Amino acid sequence: MTGRVDTRRNVSASAKKKGGKKADADDAIDDDGELDVDDDFDDAELAEIEESGEEEIETDDVFFTAGTEWGQTGLDVLKEVLGDDEFGGELEIFSYKVSAERKRIYISIDAVNDKFGSPTLDQLGAVSRSYNNVLEEKGFPDDVALEVASPGAERQLRLPHELERFRDLTMKVTYAASAEEEGAEGTLTKVLDVEDIDADGSPTFKLADVEENRPQAKKGQGMNKKQRDWRLKLGVGDISKANLYVGF
Repeated sequence: MTGRVDTRRNVSASAKKKGGKKADADDAIDDDGELDVDDDFDDAELAEIEESGEEEIETDDVFFTAGTEWGQTGLDVLKEVLGDDEFGGELEIFSYKVSAERKRIYISIDAVNDKFGSPTLDQLGAVSRSYNNVLEEKGFPDDVALEVASPGAERQLRLPHELERFRDLTMKVTYAASAEEEGAEGTLTKVLDVEDIDADGSPTFKLADVEENRPQAKKGQGMNKKQRDWRLKLGVGDISKANLYVGF
């Protein structure tokens, strides 16, 4: 399902459940963890996103305009909108990616003061409305669609500074195997909790007590002593990827 279409442009918004936790009672959440957008949001031109082409954009850049003039204009306007007093510095751009082929802008918004970095649907709706209004004033192309979303429950962390920001949450971390065993090649991926972070940003991890780390354990049985005592100190450069982890 795409966003609701009107005579101006297609504008969509969606938000994920925070870190696998139960959302507020006022939030309507479906089985996939998406916040449903019902008819009450028609005037905001919002709808739940079913399919997204963002993953087809192969870039690690946080800001990617695909070399388009309209993409750069959209980015400049978004920065202007989020800097407005309406949002009080609580929201920032998590990612901004343009598909020139689809003529679509994929925007992810970070809630800087939220434990999980997840904006509410109301916040996403307010951003979508303000953003679209300013774009209209600037004569932005009518055939460019906008997709505004949260980073998701298993957001990728922007290293190294977000290790500190999300240190109280469980992470799935991919790191150089040589950091654990000298001479080893490739990478390892484990579900970890941060135990400590040095002044230079180097983290010490311990195994998170999740099923993925104890596949041989009986149902309801926790980790063994060796697993509980396991520690690994990594240099920031050893970590190639880290995401928040949601286990059920």
